[in-house]
Amino acid sequence: MAQGSGERVEPEYVDMPLDHFSNRSNATFRNRFWVHESSYIGQGHPVFIYDVGETGASGSAYMKLKFKDDFFRRLVDGFGGIGVVWEHRYYGSSNPSEKFSSNPLEGYKYLTIEQALKDVEYFATHFSRRKFPNSDLTPASTPWVFVGGSYPGMRAAWVRQFFPHIIFASYASSAPVQINLNSSAYADQIYDGMNAYGFGNCSRDLHSAVVEIDKLLEKEPSSSKLKRQFLGRNGEKFSDWDFVDAVNNVTNKFKNYGMEGGLREFCDWIETDHKKGTLAGAEGWAPTRGPEFVIKQWATWAKRTGIQARVQLSSAESSSEWMDAYTWQVCTQVTGFMTVEIGPKQLYSSHLPERYRRQCAEVASANVSPDEMNRRLGGWNIRPSNTFWTAGQFDPWTPWTPFSKDPSAPHPNVTQKIPACNVPTQQGEIFGRLLQNAQHGDDLGSEHPQAVATQQLFMDALRQWLKCFRPKRHSSPMPFGD
Repeated sequence: MAQGSGERVEPEYVDMPLDHFSNRSNATFRNRFWVHESSYIGQGHPVFIYDVGETGASGSAYMKLKFKDDFFRRLVDGFGGIGVVWEHRYYGSSNPSEKFSSNPLEGYKYLTIEQALKDVEYFATHFSRRKFPNSDLTPASTPWVFVGGSYPGMRAAWVRQFFPHIIFASYASSAPVQINLNSSAYADQIYDGMNAYGFGNCSRDLHSAVVEIDKLLEKEPSSSKLKRQFLGRNGEKFSDWDFVDAVNNVTNKFKNYGMEGGLREFCDWIETDHKKGTLAGAEGWAPTRGPEFVIKQWATWAKRTGIQARVQLSSAESSSEWMDAYTWQVCTQVTGFMTVEIGPKQLYSSHLPERYRRQCAEVASANVSPDEMNRRLGGWNIRPSNTFWTAGQFDPWTPWTPFSKDPSAPHPNVTQKIPACNVPTQQGEIFGRLLQNAQHGDDLGSEHPQAVATQQLFMDALRQWLKCFRPKRHSSPMPFGD
C-alpha cells in the first residue's frame, strides 16, 4: 500500500447557495470538501480539485489526499500546489434535501448539471486558506486544475468549456459527454472485452443464459421456480428487476475491473463441469447442453457468493436517498435509463429497462431530452482547450465519449502532441489517449501498463500550459470556514 502523509485531512464545509440562478432565494446548504495543503510552495502554484461525483466523497478524500503514490496526490505534490477533494451537491453530507422534508422531491429541482457546475465557480472564487493569508488562491491569481473520471470526467470537460475563467485546465477521464437514451452498446463493450481477454466461451454462455432467463421470467410458474433456483426459499417474493439486477451484478464489475473483479472466477466456475471435472470448449456449454445447464451453473455460483444479500441490497437501494438523487440525475439530464440490445451480444436482461422507466416516472416527472442536452453541452463534439481526454478500449462507457466508434460519432484523430495553451483542438482531433485493453478509469490508477505514461503526458502538458497563465488581478482573499 502507498505511504500516507502525516498531514491531517479533515472535512470542511462551505455555505453554498442552493440556487445560483435566482435572486429570490437566499437558501444555502453546507457543501463538504477536504484539503491537502502541506505541499503548497507559494503564490501562483495551482489548486487541483478532484471531483468525486455521484457518491459520498469521504473515502475518496482519504485516498486521494493521504496516499503519496496516488495520481492526484502526485499532481498536487509535483506542482507544489494545493489539493481539494470535492463532494457533489445532494451526495454524502452535501445534501440539502432535509430542507424539503415535507416534499423531498421538490428539492431535487436544484440537482442539475448547471447548478453543480456553478458550485465549482462559487467555491473557487471564494477559496482561501488561513495558513496562506498573503496568497490569492482564487482563479484570478491562481490556476485551478479540475480532475475527474466518469460523470466527474464529463464535468471536467464542461467546467473548462463554460467556465474557462475559473478552471484553467482539465483532466477528463472516461467521460461519456454524449447524452443518449440508448445505452445498448454498454453490453457490446463487455462482450467484446471478454472475448479479447480469452473468455469468449463464457460470454457466449452468458448471452444464452440471459436470453433464456428473460423467457422464464415472462410467466408462472417458471418465473418463481427460477428465482428460487438462485435465491432459495421465498426467492419469488423479489421483483423481476431486483432479481436480474442482482444476477447481473458480476457482469457489472467488468466496467472497473475487467476480468479481475470476480468475473474471471465466475467464468472459470461456469465453464467447468464440477461433476466430471471437464472444461467447456471455445463455444461454451450452451450449444451442446443448452442454456439450462449454464443457468444451473450460474445459480450454484450465485448461492456460493451471497446473491441473497445482493438482491436484498438491490431492493433497499431502490428506495434510498442516494438512489433517489442518482435516479433524478439520470432521468432528467445525464444519461437516461439503460436500454438492452436484443441481439447476439446481449448480456443484460430485457427486464432492466422497464424498472428504469418506472423509476423515472416515479422520481422525476420530466424526461431527459438528449438532443437538447447535447445542443446545450456540446456532446462528443465538445473541444475545450487545455483539456486532456482518456478512455479505456473496453470501458462500457467509451461509446459515449469522444473516442466513440459509433457511426454518428465524430471519430476524431487522437493525438499525443500537446496543443498550444488556450487553443481548442479542431473537431477532427482530441488530445489524449485511448488505453488499449483497459476499462473505466484505468488511467487514474497505476496498475495498467499505459496508466503512468498517460498521467505523465498530462503533467507534461500542464507544465507547458502553465507558462501562459496570467493573473487577472491581485485581490484580498475572501475567507470562509477553513
